[in-house]
Amino acid sequence: MESLHGKLSVIRKILEATQGSGGAPEPRLMYGSYLSYVQIDEYLSLMMTNGLLRYDRETRKYRITARGMDFLASIRQMDYSMKAIEDQ
Repeated sequence: MESLHGKLSVIRKILEATQGSGGAPEPRLMYGSYLSYVQIDEYLSLMMTNGLLRYDRETRKYRITARGMDFLASIRQMDYSMKAIEDQ
């Protein structure tokens, strides 16, 4: 079973990849996060269900939503706080 930290790391990679240049197609997300087709499909489904991503049928790309941007900021803040604790 994958740890929460591992899942958040994958979600962060996906959200960051969908931020710029008009989103990202599924293969780019799959290779960038080192996931199989089945795994990336599960993550994308979960993230769309929770409003973090949306799929643009016209361009066939996934794009981050405002909620996804907020979630990404929270993940980054948590990583920053964890690093500060580890450095003490």
